Parts: sequence; C-alpha cells; structure tokens
Amino acid sequence: MNNFKILIIQEIQQQIKSFKFIIMLVLSIFVTLSCIYLQVKEYKERQNSFIEESNIALNQKNSFRVFSEVKVPILIQPNPLSICVKGVDHIAGDKLVISITDLPLFQSLYQIKNPFLKIFNSYDLIDIIIIFLSLAILFTTAETITGDRENGVLKLIFSNKIKKIDFFYAKFLSSLISFSVFLLVIFLIFLLIILFLPFVELTFIDGVKIFVIFIFGLFFISIFVLIAILISLNVTNSTNAVIYGLITWIFITILYPNSIDFIIKTTSSVPSTNQFEASLGSVYKELQDQIESNVNLPSKRNVSLGKTNQCYPGFPDIIGVTQKNVFEAYEKSVRKNIPILFEGQRKLMDIFDNYNDKLIKQRNKSSYFKYVLPGYLLNEFASKVAGTDVRSRKLEVEKQARFYRQNLLEYFESRGAFGLKFFTQMKRGEMKEDYNQYESIIFKKYGWGSDDTYPRIDLNDMPQFKLKNKFHFPLEELLLIIIINMLLVVACFINLQKLK
Repeated sequence: MNNFKILIIQEIQQQIKSFKFIIMLVLSIFVTLSCIYLQVKEYKERQNSFIEESNIALNQKNSFRVFSEVKVPILIQPNPLSICVKGVDHIAGDKLVISITDLPLFQSLYQIKNPFLKIFNSYDLIDIIIIFLSLAILFTTAETITGDRENGVLKLIFSNKIKKIDFFYAKFLSSLISFSVFLLVIFLIFLLIILFLPFVELTFIDGVKIFVIFIFGLFFISIFVLIAILISLNVTNSTNAVIYGLITWIFITILYPNSIDFIIKTTSSVPSTNQFEASLGSVYKELQDQIESNVNLPSKRNVSLGKTNQCYPGFPDIIGVTQKNVFEAYEKSVRKNIPILFEGQRKLMDIFDNYNDKLIKQRNKSSYFKYVLPGYLLNEFASKVAGTDVRSRKLEVEKQARFYRQNLLEYFESRGAFGLKFFTQMKRGEMKEDYNQYESIIFKKYGWGSDDTYPRIDLNDMPQFKLKNKFHFPLEELLLIIIINMLLVVACFINLQKLK
C-alpha cells in the first residue's frame, strides 16, 4: 500500500513537472482568458440590447391606438451560463412578437458585426475542454507506460512486487488528478472573472449547475486518460505512442463528427434554404392576393390619417377620419379577412414546423452516431444543464409563445378587435356620411397630427406572458459516459495482462 502511494505521488509530480504539461496548461489558460473575454463582451452587448428593448416595450405598453398596432414582445433575457455553455443561445434568437398579423417566430436583437470575431465567438468554455484538454491528455499521457518500458523503469517497478493492477490504478489516478487540476483551473478562471462583473448575476442554482458540469467534466477527462493508457499499453515506442495519440484525437474530435454531419446532411431529405423560402413565398403571396381581393372600398373617399399594413396591404393599420360608408367597407373587409389571415398563418407555420421537424430529425439521426463521442456527450450534457440546448432554449419557448398568442387572440376578440376597433376608435355615433360634416375637434382627435390626442387602448387586463423554465436532467448522457468509462477500464485490464 505504501509503494502504491509513493507511485501515485511520483507519477503526479512527474506529470505536472513535465514540459508538455506546462506548455498545454499555459496555452489553455491563455485560450480560456481569450474565450471568456469574447463571451463576456457578447453577453454584455446582448444584455444591453435586452434592457433597451425592455424599456421600449414598457414605454409602448400604453401607447397603442388601435388593435392592429398592438404588438406584445416576448424578450428572452441572456442566460449567464451561456458565457460558459453557448449551446444554441447565441443563434436561437432573443425576441418573439405576438400580434394579430405577426407570426410568433424568433428574432435576434444582437448581431456580431465583425466577421473575424464571429468565428471565435462560436467557441465557449466547453469547447476549450473538448479541444485543448483532450489534446493535452493524449499528448502528455500516451507515452506514460511506453516511456517506462523504454527507460527500464517498468522492470524496476515490477521487481518491487507491485501488482499490475496497482500499477494501472497509479497511472490512471495520477493522470486523472493532474488533469482534474487542469480542469479546475479553467473553471476557477471562469468563476473569478464572472463573479466580479456587475452585469452578470449568478444565482445559487447557476452555481450548482456549474458544479454538476464540472463533475461531468471529470468523467470526460477519465475517458481520454484511459484511451491514452490503452495506447501506451499497446505501443512500444514513445514517439509512435504520441503520434497514435494525436491521430486518435484528430479522429475523435474532428474527423469522425464532421464526417457524420456531412453524410447525414447529404443523405437527408431536408429542403434547401431556397426551397424553404420559395414555399413560404408562394403561400404568403397567395394570402396577400386573397386578402386584397376582399377589400372593396367606395371610389369616392377622403381619409385623414390612413395607413395600411406593410405585410398585408388589404388590412388597414389605422383609419383616422373618413366617410361612414368607408369605415363600414373597411370593417366588412376586416371581418371577412381575419379568418383568412389566421388560416394563411396556420399554413405558414405548418411550413416552418415541417422544415424544423426535418432539421431536428437530421440532428437526431446524427446524434445516434455521435453518442459514442465523449466531446459530444459533454456538450449535450452541459447545454441541457445550463438550459442552452435546442429543447429548452428554442422549442419550449416557441411552444409557450404560441399558447400565449392563442390566449391573446381570444382576449382581442372579446374586446371587439376583429371589427371596427381593429383600425379605429371612432364611435359609430361620431361617424358622418359626408366627410365635410366632421367638426375640427374630430380631426384634432383622430386625424393627421393627432399623435398626442388620439385615444389609447386600455390593456391593463391583457394576459401577460410568463416563461416557465422546465429543467430536464440529461440522465442519458450521464449513463453513456459512465458506460464508456467502464468499457475502457475493461479494455485496459485485458491489455494490462499482456504487459511484459
């Protein structure tokens, strides 16, 4: 037992003092600092955009004149854990607009303008662990047993009656401990920077999630340590062991995942972007034509303050002052076109859903082949814990937004929004058959220049959106990485028996 402890301590000291280990540690610290700087900068700009949009939404809440103008924004606050685990947080969008004429689809509040920064901004702390930490392990540990065999240390160790199993555990635990310190340094740098930033607020739950991701990272390290030992057990030359380690790293982190993505993408029946946009365009054009064909206005009309919808010209946004028969003609067209609009929107959403479903199926098909990759498992586990995965960050939010929109449309209908109130607040008793019969006070109230005097809609009883964050623990990824570790341990035991 005493020899076992001495062996572990000696291995740890040898590992940490090695030139390769120090170089990889320094390089990883530099890359970590650079990565965190870029991610923090992006997070701050996204946070500023969120605050700016929130203030705009707050100011607009009581400024809507008619129901066609009512647009309720759903703003997604940046997730502080996205600095560590981006997932799809940076590409999913930050805003959805809920209204009668808008589709509940994600929009982005923030865009990276510098294309050079855009390349590096796609990498996060998890990518550093997947790329640099795995490389460091294979680069420094692949020759751990091979080197002992070459310089005669292996013969000396076994002559001191140290069992092969103890020798294996000493090698494994010493490397695991050394690179756990490596991992800890990366996470501590992240936490020390984040905790001193006033615009980043980490909760206790966020701290627990970071700790859980760190623990999973230890399983990730363990896999590459075992792979390195497995290579070292089967190769007799140190240089060849390092080369095999690098080849293994290239295959696991670059070649295999990118090949799977390419094969799945080329064999899947997902429409191209042009085909997708063409499908949307044909339905959208048909909807526009159908709506415009239902608008039948009197040839003689005078309008003071008249605006039509930019997307659907057949819909009036607001009509200030006009003849009574013109008001009635607009009302008739609105009542006739609202069901047509909703049916057209349903068709458009079906196209979006069908396209997204195919993309998700393509991604899931790719996942089946990638679940053997430790890097993929770490990325999936971390994003699900952080809440930046596709399901939590995009699909769940869109689902809740659509449900909220349905409730909001029912509320609008109860307020008479699908008739006159869609485009005017002028009461029927105030409407005149002849445009010239209107008094000047009516023009001041409803006509051009009435921005301050036009009545505002009271929306204090309007339903409010509240996002319900649902946490799904990634048990599948945890079980898989444990199984992979166990299989590699068995493989090492088998090869250990052949060691001479």
